[in-house]
Amino acid sequence: MGLRKPGKLLRDYRWVYTHDARQDKTPGRKVLRKLMRDNGPRFMDQMGKLESELLGLNEKAEVRESLVAAKEEVVTKGDAGTERALELVDKLLNEWDTSRGNG
Repeated sequence: MGLRKPGKLLRDYRWVYTHDARQDKTPGRKVLRKLMRDNGPRFMDQMGKLESELLGLNEKAEVRESLVAAKEEVVTKGDAGTERALELVDKLLNEWDTSRGNG
């Protein structure tokens, strides 16, 4: 899945925050520039919320990816507990077959 990239709105917030007003070309950036000029705290609050949402989504993606990787490692490599469990299953199946006259 990978990490999510910021959406257009967050990219515009970042642009307005880091660039001079003369460089604003899109209507969206011009609206955000006006918001930042007229109500800086609200601008920062909204940008912070978007940043937090993106961070939360990326943290969830990282956790999911690490869990999937760990599961794949156990399945492909196994560990001592997995190997022991598989040995016990084989032993029980062999005993079952022997007791049923199939061995």
